[in-house]
Amino acid sequence: MQDAGRSGLSDFDKGRRYGSMVLTNLFANTRRLLLTGLFLLSSGVDAALCTQGNALLVEVHGITTPQGQMRIAIYDSPESYLGRDAPLFKTVIDVDSVSVTWDLCGIPPGDYALMTFHDRNANDRFDYGFMGMERESYGFSNNARPGLSPPPFAKASFRVEQGANRIQVELR
Repeated sequence: MQDAGRSGLSDFDKGRRYGSMVLTNLFANTRRLLLTGLFLLSSGVDAALCTQGNALLVEVHGITTPQGQMRIAIYDSPESYLGRDAPLFKTVIDVDSVSVTWDLCGIPPGDYALMTFHDRNANDRFDYGFMGMERESYGFSNNARPGLSPPPFAKASFRVEQGANRIQVELR
């Protein structure tokens, strides 16, 4: 075993070495995806102002602590979804109840995937606890479940048609 002082490993990283490799891989991949995709978020558009084009109503349920912010990002391709590009649409919503909604105006018809997380302490990052366990809730469109990595675009994707559209996401 290497000397921790020479290896530069933090106490957190040293503790992870003894944890389950499956959990470590899951949390590392989820962390990477959430960090690259959800920190570039800005405010959304009210669908009531949408006079032309399609509208998408996003409902996020399962908030256990009504405080902080909900960060939501929508991607239009597997490449952007995996964090190589910025999301096509993004928002940050103050949380004051057990669910939030986002009205998005002008979204073109097509296939999209959504990811979200509840930034309970509004520190602009996804927080982890002991052994890399998530301390904040997250979710994906279609309520797709992550395995050893975030769910693939194909499992999380949903179709936007002409007119009004609606999706619901349940936080984990």
